[in-house]
Amino acid sequence: MDILLGIALSSHLNFQNPYQEVHPHARLETERYVAGVYTNSEDNTSFYGGRYWEVGPDYFNIGIEAGVVTGYETFNTEIMPYGRAYFNTNNTTFFVAPSYEKTATGLQDGIIIGMEFLFKVN
Repeated sequence: MDILLGIALSSHLNFQNPYQEVHPHARLETERYVAGVYTNSEDNTSFYGGRYWEVGPDYFNIGIEAGVVTGYETFNTEIMPYGRAYFNTNNTTFFVAPSYEKTATGLQDGIIIGMEFLFKVN
């Protein structure tokens, strides 16, 4: 099991509301499973758990990650699904994730893009 600490920077595309774009992050990784905690886009604490699939050598990976996440008050639910596609090289991950927001007229689809810097502490 690896323990990682880091920070992610994100941008919310096709959204109406302003969102937190800096996300401190702590993550546990096993063979193919992840769990962690971070400051989410609503500036709340989120806990998550999921699984990832990736291909590539150790220094260059392309993958997808899917699971469940907490902490998004806007949707009035305890747990929500999440997913993202990513490209990882060295300690930097570039990612894209589908998302949506609640607006006065209903749900608005959007995309979150970002980069994450994670450093192994064990």
